[in-house]
Amino acid sequence: LIGFLFPGDTLLIITGILAATNPGALGMPIWLIAVFISIAAFAGGELGYLIGHKVGPRIFERKESGLFSVANVNRTNASCERFGRMAVTTARFVPVVRPSAPIRAGVGHRSYRRYSLFNAIGAVVWGMGITLLGFGIGHIPP
Repeated sequence: LIGFLFPGDTLLIITGILAATNPGALGMPIWLIAVFISIAAFAGGELGYLIGHKVGPRIFERKESGLFSVANVNRTNASCERFGRMAVTTARFVPVVRPSAPIRAGVGHRSYRRYSLFNAIGAVVWGMGITLLGFGIGHIPP
């Protein structure tokens, strides 16, 4: 949920650049930083799913408005079916969708096991990939 306020991709690239240009600044090797980022991304996705699963239905049943509506839940379920299981993985790379996709999956009661699998894949690819991209950029000579 904090992803709405902080630009995740930018922070990961800056972390990678900082690790490349000043190796001691972060106090650990880049591979360990990337692992911790992936774990945090996975945990955030799981928390978002659980929030959507537990709290979401009560919100949508109690208040029918433009944002909170049964039609939005049905639309979300249809898009998950249309774009398949990889929707959770690829949502990591879309800044506005990244923080809301786990909540929507929980509200739509998607399969928790399937969601968690693709959440893990997306967290590793996104967390490690973007951080290591920044690390590579940091090694480009000025």
